[in-house]
Amino acid sequence: MADDARVLNEVTPVYWEAQRFAEALHRDFEDARRREDVVAMRGRFYLLARYYGRTLAILRHALSEGREPLLRATLRNLISLHQPLHHMHDLAPAKVPLALTLDRQLRRRLLEDLIVEVLQEASEAMSLHLVAKRVNELHLLADADDAVVREHLENLVASGHVEKGKGGFSRTTRAYSTINLDRSSLEALLGSRLYRRFEEGGFHVLEAIVDRKEAFHSFFQELTGFAPETADLFVAAARELIGPPSVAPDLIPWHHADLIGSLHPRPYQHDAFAIFRGYGYRGQVIEAPTGSGKTLIGMMCIQDWMRSLSPGESILVLVPTVNYQQQWFAELCYKPVGLRLAPDLIFTGTPALLEEEGKTTSISPVILVMTYSALAQTGSGTGKGGFDQGSIEMFLQQNNVQYVILDEVHKVVENTRSVSADITRLLMEWLRDGSLEGVIGFSGTAAAYRRRFAKLGLELVYTMPAADLIAYGFVAPYTEFGVPFAYSDREHRIRLLLDGYKEALRAFIALVGSGTLRGWLAGVPTEERLVIGRDLLRMYAGRRDRDSLIEERLRGWETGGTITLAELHLLSLVQIARGWSDGELAAQSGDGLPEEEREERRGRFQDILLRLEGLRRRLREDIYLPDMVERLAAPGFGTFLDVAALGELRKGNAAGEGEKELLATTFVGLYDILKTFYLRAGEGKVDAIRAIVRAERSVRPVTGVIVFDGGKRIRWEEGVAIPGYSGVAGVFAQMLGDRHATPIAVLSREIYLPWDERKRLPASIAGFIRDDIMLRELGGELCGLVTQGIELTAGALEELRLSFATTLDRYIRGLLPVHAHRSAEFNREVLKPLRRDMAGMTSLVAGGGEKLLARLSLRHQYLRKWVDALFDYALIATRFLEARVGQLRQVSGEIRKFFVVTMPEGDRKQLMYDLTARIMDAESVPVTMVIVSSWARTGWNVIRPNVLIDATATRDVTAWQQLRGRAMRAMPTWDHACYRLVTLLLGPRAPGLDASAPMPPDVLTAVEELHEVSQAGGGLDDASRALLLDAHRTFAVAATRKYPAREGVARILAEGSLDELTAGEREELAVGLMLLRNKVTHIYEMVKGSGSTLQVRHDRPSRRWLRTEAIAAKHEREFSVSPLTGRYGSGEGHAPLICSGDPRQNLPSRLRRQLGEVLGGCDPLVIRGWITAVSAGAEEQLGLE
Repeated sequence: MADDARVLNEVTPVYWEAQRFAEALHRDFEDARRREDVVAMRGRFYLLARYYGRTLAILRHALSEGREPLLRATLRNLISLHQPLHHMHDLAPAKVPLALTLDRQLRRRLLEDLIVEVLQEASEAMSLHLVAKRVNELHLLADADDAVVREHLENLVASGHVEKGKGGFSRTTRAYSTINLDRSSLEALLGSRLYRRFEEGGFHVLEAIVDRKEAFHSFFQELTGFAPETADLFVAAARELIGPPSVAPDLIPWHHADLIGSLHPRPYQHDAFAIFRGYGYRGQVIEAPTGSGKTLIGMMCIQDWMRSLSPGESILVLVPTVNYQQQWFAELCYKPVGLRLAPDLIFTGTPALLEEEGKTTSISPVILVMTYSALAQTGSGTGKGGFDQGSIEMFLQQNNVQYVILDEVHKVVENTRSVSADITRLLMEWLRDGSLEGVIGFSGTAAAYRRRFAKLGLELVYTMPAADLIAYGFVAPYTEFGVPFAYSDREHRIRLLLDGYKEALRAFIALVGSGTLRGWLAGVPTEERLVIGRDLLRMYAGRRDRDSLIEERLRGWETGGTITLAELHLLSLVQIARGWSDGELAAQSGDGLPEEEREERRGRFQDILLRLEGLRRRLREDIYLPDMVERLAAPGFGTFLDVAALGELRKGNAAGEGEKELLATTFVGLYDILKTFYLRAGEGKVDAIRAIVRAERSVRPVTGVIVFDGGKRIRWEEGVAIPGYSGVAGVFAQMLGDRHATPIAVLSREIYLPWDERKRLPASIAGFIRDDIMLRELGGELCGLVTQGIELTAGALEELRLSFATTLDRYIRGLLPVHAHRSAEFNREVLKPLRRDMAGMTSLVAGGGEKLLARLSLRHQYLRKWVDALFDYALIATRFLEARVGQLRQVSGEIRKFFVVTMPEGDRKQLMYDLTARIMDAESVPVTMVIVSSWARTGWNVIRPNVLIDATATRDVTAWQQLRGRAMRAMPTWDHACYRLVTLLLGPRAPGLDASAPMPPDVLTAVEELHEVSQAGGGLDDASRALLLDAHRTFAVAATRKYPAREGVARILAEGSLDELTAGEREELAVGLMLLRNKVTHIYEMVKGSGSTLQVRHDRPSRRWLRTEAIAAKHEREFSVSPLTGRYGSGEGHAPLICSGDPRQNLPSRLRRQLGEVLGGCDPLVIRGWITAVSAGAEEQLGLE
């Protein structure tokens, strides 16, 4: 029995368990805290800390000796001891230090790191006592007295990182590298020998163990031979030591907000982050549509990376344009929903500028935001382009880049031979060989480039299900229409009148006789008729062999049957040669006939003349070109031909517009002028746009209209321009004077605005730039830049904001107009007064006043960039105030003035592009329509417009996706409260997570776990109930027979419970909420229904009109909800053609009536379609960018 007991004891030894001991000390600590007994609190903390240190030593021993049972017990004890230690610090951070897994040497090094951080933030030299005080205020280590701090300061002076002067200690410009707490904690846990083995296995930080559980299991079992359960315990201990994401900011040297643990990320953003993290950031790409918050997902990844990043290491964010740089900087630094990093930790600019900054400051930015092109040009001579791999590798090494984000990465693979693609290949090589820790990418159109990504080593692993984003309101619901356009109502009337004119001409030819006319032609001398045909009738104009062609044609006209409309010049030639009017021509043709027949022929001629006079009168009513109206009103029509004037033209041997004026009194001569209206088409497109907008306004509020068309400009510099109908120029020109629209047109070279004598619109835009952007937005940014990362009381912060607002308001309101940057003036008029104000603020004495004063200096690159942005906007505002005036002639003949604002070059052009979107979104600027060209397909994001019209009828699938994405952003009124209510009504959903998803099991598990944490919850409070009642009333107003409102919903809501609502009633409330607080975008694809390049075809078997195959193809791969049926699906059926009968006769007046009928009750049907699609499990790629 004794032997059996001994054997059993060896198999399952009994070890000390720390759980009860730790709980007892923790209770004692809380009792002492309630008694405010600091001595007792510190005593319990340090007693627990001593056991924690002993446990670390035992753990290292168990690992090195291969004692698995002891290791398991020690890992459990480590977790039990660490939890109360950490909680003690949370309860009393000023009384006890943070529990850190570090040995004595690393703790000493950490103290020096804290000293450097304190001196880095100081604006002037600090005394020894002040340094010690500030270090202890960080609450990371036990309080250090002046003697200990002096010892470490002397070490730093000796190493050249600190200098000692008369005023005390200050930081030098020598770069300083601090310890990585995550890496150092793992080394302290393992010991140096084992840590090297872990590092070789790819686990150099605790974070890597937690993130790569499956890989760690394999590595740990191979290294130790221990069971998987032991590896699980090790992972749990690592997770406990690094703490949850919300704790991590306290453990790193860069203070920032906690995004991962906050309520800001939406569920799908949590999903995307978890997928990136689960894959280990190994070159994955995620596709997310416009407005879905890709930047926030990137910042969650950055927060995760910063936990394992050491000072001196950095994260590189590559973006397509400078505008994206500014967006990233704002989100990382001072936006309310962002990381709230100190501005000197973020660099935006070029590699050359970063190198220059490094020479003048000792601060190493942790995040570098650059454009692909800026990095690509590293090492290349000015203007030479190319790709210098060595220079780029040197840049990556010098800045110790560890992680890379590729934003809008599809722009890289649009051309796989570009230098941007070469950079991406190099980054992926560095990732594969371990030189980089992680690379990830974002795109709005990734699916179309999957194969190209693979060639660069990137992998598209997840596409955000856009149907879910739409159904829950994160992306605005939308629907599509096809609109065939042909002729305008006016053009149609003119064509009918011209058809009548042709019938009258045929009757006239029959009256005169084709044989008679051909005989008269044959009687005209060859040389004479050649001169008439060439110089007056302009036959075969422009042909080098025109004489021989004319002679051949005229010989052919001498014989033949009935004269056709193509031979009408035969009549004009005879009339000119003989000097006969139409009446005389008819009379001569009856010469020799009996008087009775001649009288009958005169009567027939008078009938024809009366018909044509009536047609002339009606044409004058519809044709408003002045020269054309003049010719239609010419006296002597049919009865007079100015032979003398024609003779003068013949003698001069020159032809211009004169012969048209003279021949306009003849039947054929006037038709020769009028027939050009058969070739004129374009007004139908513009009138169809008008019809769409008016139909929309008749049934719902229109918050803005976007029109895409070809990039044609107005040649205003050459005098009165004649833009016609085509492109941006034509649409803008014809929309001028429309009382239902205030249009602006934006091209890559210039902007056009409606003219008025008081310059109201340019002044309004300049005022918006000054007040909303320069004062409110940039002014708030400046205060955020200066104060970010500095602890201030609420009173001090409010006092600062008031000082900034007052000083900036005084300066900016007197700034415009301005024609150059005035940095020195800004320093004198703004920064110096602000520094004086701060010096006098007593509330800042204990709140970081020195740091604030130091930051208010143009020596800092982020402040210089802010000042540059301020003056860039001031220069743009001045362009609007000093807009030039152009003139154009509309097709109606009316001359209208308009304003022209020329585009600046460089970075300010991108600001102008962005500004046009903001103008459309600004309620204070009275612009209702923006007409843009292809430049606006990507990176141009508007919010308010809910009508988008594509007048280009593009065949390109990607271009179509990009166009549609411009009006998809949800309204700002769709907030977290709205999403929470939709979740309560429809139920939560983890989009895209199913068994068929091509993801490793551990990645799916991580996503599901994180999604569970982020689920919306809670009951229905008073505010939510009121919002749902408003939604119910909104739906009741919008309900139709197709989708009627249900009774009893208001009563149930008033009682405060959702449990009694049926599924249909819940859906109805969700629809009403979307109508109330979001928007439904209507997208119109205009297709050509007339002319030689028809874009519609008649399908005889189905007796339906459809798009041509080339146009329809782009709809096959996209999904949407039909506005007619509310059904979700793919193909062109979800974007029905709106026309009655033959689309070639789809007049704007008919379109407006029919569209008005279709649009009534459309939006509730569309929203329900999206909700139904999601509840049915639709997860197709919608093709949104």
